[in-house]
Parts: sequence; structure tokens; C-alpha cells
Amino acid sequence: MRASYRTVLLLALIVAAAIGLRGILVISTDHSHLLRADAYEYYRYALNLKHCGVYSPSVESILTECEQTPVADNHRPPGFPLLILPFAEWPPTLAMMRDIQWVQVTLGAFCVVLTFLTFRKLGQGIAFGSAILVAISPHMVVASLNFLTENLFSLTLVVFLLTCARWNDKPTLPRATAIGIALALPLLVRPTTVFLILGVVPFCLWSTKKQRAKTAVAILGAFCLCFGPWYAISNFILPDRNVPSLALMSIHNGTYVDLTVGGDPNLRGEPHNHDPTFKERDTLPKVVSYLFKRVSEDPYTYIRWYLIGKPIMYFRWDVVAGFGDVFVYPVEYHGYSSNYWLHLSHLLMWNLHWTLTAFAVIGCVLAWLPKRFVSNRNETTVFISRIAALIIAYFIAAHIVGTPLPRYAVPIRPLMFALACWSAATLFTSARNLLLR
Repeated sequence: MRASYRTVLLLALIVAAAIGLRGILVISTDHSHLLRADAYEYYRYALNLKHCGVYSPSVESILTECEQTPVADNHRPPGFPLLILPFAEWPPTLAMMRDIQWVQVTLGAFCVVLTFLTFRKLGQGIAFGSAILVAISPHMVVASLNFLTENLFSLTLVVFLLTCARWNDKPTLPRATAIGIALALPLLVRPTTVFLILGVVPFCLWSTKKQRAKTAVAILGAFCLCFGPWYAISNFILPDRNVPSLALMSIHNGTYVDLTVGGDPNLRGEPHNHDPTFKERDTLPKVVSYLFKRVSEDPYTYIRWYLIGKPIMYFRWDVVAGFGDVFVYPVEYHGYSSNYWLHLSHLLMWNLHWTLTAFAVIGCVLAWLPKRFVSNRNETTVFISRIAALIIAYFIAAHIVGTPLPRYAVPIRPLMFALACWSAATLFTSARNLLLR
């Protein structure tokens, strides 16, 4: 059997394992409380758009079958509601929920394949290791169960990284245009990546010596063409809901040390639901003023929280603002407690969690060291490792400023797994070369 056939066969087995684990979880888990909070809001957007032709989370229009016209708003990006729109129906049924979950399972399988394709230039073993970790990661498996954006967002980030890797292989203008399109996709799912373009475009231009001006125009032009319509609609056509933006809510929640109110661990994760004074600070200047006041009263606690506590919380195993372990919403029974393979994968990943996290952080540092300090690196390896490290660093910084909920780290886990595998292999090779001198 030729190597290419072996590669395809092994990748197919990994994808089959990914589909199997996700499928078992879907059919063996309680669904009675999954359509709630953010998930329920995404569902209402899709339902109103499908049946009333209006992008709105209104409940009244659903209950009156659009007799009461819903009021459109721009509070949520349209990516995930558009994904589930073909399946949205009222009232929600188990069949509808299962259909959406199987779409999520499919996205998870694609994420495994694209993770392998993106990182194979770092080494075949590293690509396979990354794909296996994505396939069995409980956080990513549970993402197929929830009606939330983690799966789609993770896939769009990997697609973006793959597009960058393809451009680096052959830096043509069509491929630069593809980078701009791929950069807009995550932003249509979550607003977190709104400033990522400020790092990506300079990095790509720095990485090439050819047609820099045209490359910049191609990336920015394609990005504006893809994201521009939603930006124009959300800012100039759709009215605001007159509630604090998601960014302001994130920054405000993040000012609470350990995400608790009064240091009570029972109130961790959602300060806006537990502090009666929270709504008084409904603008960014008020939030910043509140933060400066708290810092001046206890600078050590707040400096430690922002520089150490937030990154550690961001990479925690438990989702914090959830219902235990990797579950965002409550489930009365689930496959991780009843299925041997799910339980085994959970046990393995739980034990590896902080080791993988540490190696991923080390990888972010190694990626930016000069080539002479790191063994077995070429221009392609340098580019892929650095842009992955850049994205991870961006997400860490964004959640140091905002709310460091661990489930917000789920979409970057494919990148973290790849850098963890790469840094472990690099350190091992460097140590071996040093000992053999």
C-alpha cells in the first residue's frame, strides 16, 4: 500500500472516530434543556428570518405566527442563524434538534480533515496528532451537541488558516483574495475577530516580497466585499436593540475578579445576572471608570487577575458558566457517563489538558524565535506556526480585555493542539540533537 493510500486510510479512520463519538453523544444525551439562553436566541433569529422575513429574536412574532411584525436588530451576527435556518420550525421538535446536531457533527468532521490539511506542512505526524486530538476532544465533541457557534466558528478559523497556508505556498493575488474572504467568515459568526485583520494583513505582507501593495488591496477588498454588506446593514439599516453590545458586556463582566460577585464561587461566570448595580454601567466610559476605581482600591488583586487569572481561567477545563465539566447547558444524562469510548476519550483528554495547553503556549513562543534557535524549520513551517501563534495570542489578549470564559477557547483548540504537537516534537528533536553532539 503506497504512503498516500495509507494517509487517506488513516485520516478516514480518524474522521470516522470523530463522527462516531459525536454521533453517540447526540443520540445518548438528554435534549430537554439544550434550547435555552444564547442557543434559544440564535434559534429565534433563524425562525423569524425564515417565517417572517425579519432578522429578529422576537418571541411575540413567533407566537402570533408573524401577525405581530418582529422588530429587526443587529445584536447577533447572522452566521449561525443562517446555518440552522433550513431546519428551524415552531414549536421546536426533537427531530429538528437532531437535524441541526447532525449538521454540527458534519462540521466537526470537516474540522478534523481541514486541521490535518492545514498543519501537514509542520509534519505528517504533527498533522495526524492534531487531527486525532480534534476528533476526540470532549469540548469539541460537545460543541456538536449544543446549538451554539463554537463548531462553526472553529471551522471558519481553520479554513482561514488553511487559506493563509495555501497563499504562502504560492502567493498569488487570487489566493490573497481568498484570504480576505476567509477572514470575513469568522466575523460573520462571532464579533471576536473584528481586530484580527490588523495583525493578519501586516504579517502576510511582511512574509512576502512580491506585490505587497496589490496583495494588501486584494485581501482588504475581498474582506470588505464579504463583511461590508452585514456591516452596512447592522450599522445603518437595522436598529439597535437598545441593550449593551456584546463587546461591552464582555469587557464589563471581565472586570469582576474570578468572574464572581463578592467572591462567592457559587455566583461565578455571569456577574451581570447577580450584581444589581451592573446595569447602571451601561456605557464604556462608565465601565472603565468603575474598573479604574476598583484597581486603585486593590491594585495587586486586579493586576494579578488581568495578567495571570484571566489567561488561566480562559484555558480551564470546566466551562465555568455552565453546568459542570464540558457541558454548557444542563443534561440529566449523557454519553460520557454511559459509553465506554466517550468515557475513555474524556479521561485521556482530561489528563492531557494542561500538558497540551502548556506545550501550545511554548509553541507560541518557539514560533517567533529566530530559525537558528529551533531545529528543522523552513519558511513554510515558520509561516504556519507564526500565524497560528498570532491567532492564539490575539484570542488570549481579547479575553484578557473581555470575559475569559473557557468555552470561548474551544474554537482555537485545533490551533492549540497543532502547536502543542509541533512544540513537543521540536523540543524533542532539539534535545536529541544536543545530546548527540
